[in-house]
Amino acid sequence: MMCNIFKAKKSQVMSADVAIAVSIFLVILIASFWSWEYFGKKTKSVDIRNDLEIISKNALDMLVQSPGVPSNWSDFSAADFNETSVLAIGLAESSSSNALDLTYNEQSAGLTPGNYLVLDESKVQQLDSLSQYRYDYFQRILGIYGSNYEFQLDVSPWDGSNYSQKYFVGRNMTDSSQNVVRNDRFALMNNTRSRITLFVWQDCGGVKC
Repeated sequence: MMCNIFKAKKSQVMSADVAIAVSIFLVILIASFWSWEYFGKKTKSVDIRNDLEIISKNALDMLVQSPGVPSNWSDFSAADFNETSVLAIGLAESSSSNALDLTYNEQSAGLTPGNYLVLDESKVQQLDSLSQYRYDYFQRILGIYGSNYEFQLDVSPWDGSNYSQKYFVGRNMTDSSQNVVRNDRFALMNNTRSRITLFVWQDCGGVKC
């Protein structure tokens, strides 16, 4: 009789040990899955942000340092503005400070000898006015590719106390905007120091990022 009781107690202890071991295993397994998913998302987020950083810098450099191709693209109407007629958009003046055409001048577009960037306001105005009609094209030509990537460009001249937004190109950020990257450049526009700000981000509204 005592032997049976001992065996029963031993069996109960072994069952409890097995239950504890299974519980610990499940906790470890769940934690492993959670960690894998978390670090996977974290790595993906870092990769996306790095991609947006590079895209933003390259796009902004092209905008403020290049006059575009052709350099008179701002003269085109909305109907004539397409990927065949305009190969690149840039906001820099089409000639340097000494008025020599860029074809015969080795200076970078839009750069004065003092290395201040000089923008052509007519190009900024045209970019602003065409934004709602040619947003997708602007995205492609600026190299803003990627899953649900969006952009916003602000041009804000100095008013004596602040940089006040005068021109806006692109889209507004929303609550679903993630991995937002901001880059700023400063340039002269109509002899006024101006801040050119480019935001790029990933829009996760209604989709899984």
